[in-house]
Amino acid sequence: MAPGGFRWSDVKLPGEPVDPLDPIARGVIPEDLLSSPEPLDLAPDHAAANAVISQTGMTDGDLAQLGRVSDFLRLPPTTRARIASTERAVAPLVLVVSNSHRLLPHYTSDSVRTALRTLIAHGVAIFGIFPAVAGEARFIFGNVWRLSASDPREWRETKLEVERAEARSPILPTGIRKLGDLPALAEALRTTLDPIL
Repeated sequence: MAPGGFRWSDVKLPGEPVDPLDPIARGVIPEDLLSSPEPLDLAPDHAAANAVISQTGMTDGDLAQLGRVSDFLRLPPTTRARIASTERAVAPLVLVVSNSHRLLPHYTSDSVRTALRTLIAHGVAIFGIFPAVAGEARFIFGNVWRLSASDPREWRETKLEVERAEARSPILPTGIRKLGDLPALAEALRTTLDPIL
């Protein structure tokens, strides 16, 4: 586990069957670090933020004074609890959200940007994993990597294309490469995936 810790949320629809080849279903992520929330569980918590604002007697025009507090309180309750309960010195808490496209109906572009800014301010690194259906919404993130794969057992042949990268990104845009050709990443995937796939 990373020094700051990580948690993985695999956003599920009610009654959704699990693909037997899904790496999560095959135990890639330890059960104590994995949750399977429904989309509404990770929606913004407007009620908590609005309650604090109303208790202080402030109006919408005064939100600048309560901006950071209200932005934090708009994070989903489980996310706030994870931030509050995770001890970290230097390394960030890493939150991974797979099937994150299912959260789009609950967020506007502005609310996603606010949530990302708030998470970063609290020492959190977030990875959103979604299929191509997320469209242009993916470019809200600083780094966007596209993986093309059909079977997790063939992960070495999975193609990686960097669509967007920040200057400090560990993988910069240099065309399409195979995961098996990236030494550090390939070693990590080999030791993690090969024994269970």
